[in-house]
Amino acid sequence: MRMLLDAEEKYAYDESISNFLTLKIWHDLGVNVKEFPDYIVYPGGYDGSSFEILEAGLKALYPTFRQLDYEDEHKLETIAKESNISSTPERLYLFNNDKVQKLLDTGEIDKLKKPLSKLYGDLTEFDMSFHKEYGLVLAIYFTSVFFEAAEAVARITRLVEDLYKQIEGVTDNGLCYQAI
Repeated sequence: MRMLLDAEEKYAYDESISNFLTLKIWHDLGVNVKEFPDYIVYPGGYDGSSFEILEAGLKALYPTFRQLDYEDEHKLETIAKESNISSTPERLYLFNNDKVQKLLDTGEIDKLKKPLSKLYGDLTEFDMSFHKEYGLVLAIYFTSVFFEAAEAVARITRLVEDLYKQIEGVTDNGLCYQAI
């Protein structure tokens, strides 16, 4: 006997797996995910849990979090253009914290240009960049599964942490540290 999923069941399955992976990514970054929405999506209706899980993780990691969509279309287009985002996204997430702000203030954020340019997904169309005023920028081009975008944010978050430690090491230890 051969079992088949219809398109609606397949989408619910794919989205549930993506939600679970996104929760795992946030958990691995130290975020308490116990109060996050349920990761299971049932066939027959869209519940918005994918966006909620993605956004809850971003809010937990980055206290200065802002989401723009078509309601803020002019602002969305302006920030996307200023951040070198290639086209107008469906949603734009702006997020910042003390470490990103320190990198912005010292000019070290430019070291993220190359790593950010290599981020892409096979299942999710997104783009990441940074903005001198708002911090990191995540552009989502269509509603889909988001674990790849969460993984990209996790990679950049780890890189920000490493760069921040380097800057703080230089600040704390002076020129001696730079020679090592």
